[in-house]
Amino acid sequence: MGWRNWQDRMKFYRAFSCIYAKSRAANSELISVESFRSYCLTLILYATEALDLSKSVLSMLDNCINRAVAKIFSVNDRQSIQYCRLNLNLPNAEVVTESRKKLLKNCH
Repeated sequence: MGWRNWQDRMKFYRAFSCIYAKSRAANSELISVESFRSYCLTLILYATEALDLSKSVLSMLDNCINRAVAKIFSVNDRQSIQYCRLNLNLPNAEVVTESRKKLLKNCH
């Protein structure tokens, strides 16, 4: 099984494209990032704490995030993308899923 399936990736990119197009009118990258965080990240990270995700799936999730950040800030090199993610507090998918798993365990 791939990351749920290719249709979920298409939903992510479709949602991101819509949000990105609408937020560009505001002429602010931060509005685009916050909209991305509110809608798109929740879409691709939904219930990931309940799954045992492989490294390749986590890498694919990070690639989705990286492509969105690259488009928002018009950067292409990996170092610039990582710099943007660090300053915007957009950690990699593995960190997010592990923190959610710990939170879920602490609730029980």
